Parts: sequence; structure tokens; C-alpha cells
Amino acid sequence: MTMKATRAFIRNRYTTLYCGYCDLHYLLNLFDAEYYNEGIYGWNWNGYTFGHYCIVTGYRNLTGTRINFNLVDKYNKLGKLASSKNWSYSRVRKFKENLIYRLIRETLRK
Repeated sequence: MTMKATRAFIRNRYTTLYCGYCDLHYLLNLFDAEYYNEGIYGWNWNGYTFGHYCIVTGYRNLTGTRINFNLVDKYNKLGKLASSKNWSYSRVRKFKENLIYRLIRETLRK
């Protein structure tokens, strides 16, 4: 179930990274967002949590460290490639989760 959250709530509980809406679609498509935010103009973003990290994707009101577009493109392509393999669901999900943690490490290292 997705819970409504504020920027401050996410920022205080997680190390937060963000990118634009659907930029990481192929990497995150097997995971459910745990948080969302909305304002007077409607939906703003979704938050996907992985351990102590939260990846925020959306249009407005984003918080955290911006993920470099080159990294977004690189890991999204790897996620798309993993989806095209003839692997079991659990293997693809585990592979994508490992990619997500690699993306987080690369983003925070810079």
C-alpha cells in the first residue's frame, strides 16, 4: 500500500536520490512505490525504498541528490536488457535490485 508522504518525512528517514518521472521505468517496474506526494496540481512523485535509501521519481517537489542522467540512462538500459532475458521473475527482480544498489553507490560516490 502506498502512503502519502512529505519531502521532510522522506528526507529525514532515508538517504534520498531523485530523477524525473519514468526515467528509471525499466529498472523500477518490478517494484512498488511505498510513498507518494501530491499537491494542489495533483500527483508530484513516487518514492521507492531500498533499505536506508529512497529513490524519488516524479515531476515536482523532488528532494535529495539528483541522479546524473548518464547513470540513469546506463542503468535503465541494463534494466531493459534484464527484462528481455528469458529469466525467472525472481532472478530478474534480484538482478534489478542489485543494479539499483550499484546505481545508488555510484550516485553517492560522486
